[in-house]
Order: sequence, then structure tokens, then C-alpha cells
Amino acid sequence: MLALDSQAVNHLIVKNLPFDTFKDFDYLSLLVTTPQVLVVRNELPVRDLDQLVAYLKAHPGTAYGSAGTASAGHVNSAQLSIIKGLQTTHAPYKGAGPLLADLLGGHIDFAFAGLSVMLPQIQAGKVRALAVSSPARSRQLPSVPAMNELIPGFEFPTWVGLVAPAGLPPAVRAKILQALQDTMRDPQVSARFAENAFDIVNSTPEAFTARVHNDSALMADLVKRGVVGTD
Repeated sequence: MLALDSQAVNHLIVKNLPFDTFKDFDYLSLLVTTPQVLVVRNELPVRDLDQLVAYLKAHPGTAYGSAGTASAGHVNSAQLSIIKGLQTTHAPYKGAGPLLADLLGGHIDFAFAGLSVMLPQIQAGKVRALAVSSPARSRQLPSVPAMNELIPGFEFPTWVGLVAPAGLPPAVRAKILQALQDTMRDPQVSARFAENAFDIVNSTPEAFTARVHNDSALMADLVKRGVVGTD
């Protein structure tokens, strides 16, 4: 199964999940990531992160959007609000499409959203990009700073990984991982991912498992702080 970054956090916010996030899956490989990009509507009088923070402090309750509760965009905006001591209002949407429509319509002021979704809008000048949530700058937006440059350690991209039922036989596991390595090294595959603003990671099972645990710990802290509620 392909799993999104929400795999690491659903167990913290959704009651009575029919599975155990850590016991019922083998985490085979973190396949790709795409940065979250911090964007604002064009009418907002800000050009960089410092100006956005100043604006938000002067306008408490300003609304930001996300593709859904506990999505990467929600996590990034919540982290920013905590770190900078901001009072913001979360507007969760059912996916990036409705989020984008309301951002363009001026119903929300800013958002973190997947670069693969926002890049065409940024290039068309319909929204303004202030930063990306990857460790370094994105090759698609080299003039836009990484959040890590502005707030060291700030990193929470959207990711996609491959998981299997727990207890996968070693021979089957090895065969899948070998096929995965061969596929992800294919120039046509890597070119297609690059076209859509995805970075290939193709990690080991151990590194992917660690990523899931780290993301879960971050979300657990946000839930404890009351920034993210539970259903």
C-alpha cells in the first residue's frame, strides 16, 4: 500500500482506528517527498516570513487553510504559530483543491500546501511564495528560502511511502525492495517525479520507520498543546 504522511498521525486524532499504526505494518521505504510551500494571497501586504509574522501579530485570528486536519499543511502552520507566538485560526478543507479556491478568492490569508499543487499558481503569479518546508531550497523555486534557513530545524514535507502487512516473509520483502530500487533508479521514473516537484528518497525500511515515529512524536506534542484536536 502507498501511505501518505497522515499515516503517522491518524492514530493520534482519530478514535477507534481498526489497525495499530506501528504493530500492523512493515514500513518498507519512504519513496518521495514534496516540500510544503508557505503561500499568501497576493493582496496580503507581506513579502517575506518576517513581514507575515508581523502582520499576523497585528491581526490576531487571521485564518490559514490546510488540506485537512493533521495534514502536513496543518502541522506546519501550527508549528509556525507556536514558535512565533501567533494567534491564528485554522480552516481545514477536504483536499488542496478547495483550499486553493478559497485562497485565490481571498477567504483565507495564507497556507502551507504541497509544492506539486501550488507551483503552477506561483509561476502564474496568482499566489506569493514565502518559504518551503524542505531542509534546503527547492530546485523549482531557487529564489524562495527554505524554512530551515529562517527557523533552524523547521521541516515537515508531504511524503509518500510503501508499507506492507506486518510480518512480511523475508524473501518477499527482499524481492519487493529490489524491484523498488530498480524502479526508482529508472531515468524516466525519476524525470516524471521531478516534473511534478517530487524528490526521490527511496529510503531503507529503518529510516522510513524512524520517520514515522518522529512525525508521530511531533503531532503528539501538538495534540498535547491543544493545537490539534481529536475526532
